[in-house]
Amino acid sequence: MSIYGPTKTWKIVYNPKVLDGGKMGVAFVEAENKHVAMYTFQQQYAGQYSTIDSCTEFGK
Repeated sequence: MSIYGPTKTWKIVYNPKVLDGGKMGVAFVEAENKHVAMYTFQQQYAGQYSTIDSCTEFGK
């Protein structure tokens, strides 16, 4: 539950810390906006990714 308002589901595509034949990682995060989604991902996946490739609203 959000204290700021309704949330959306965000799809984050990232490069894993340990490369596996060029495969990308995908995570889904609930957040109010793109900025909060990326911050939440960075907190939850700390040490597991090297870079974020994209962050888009899921279903759009």
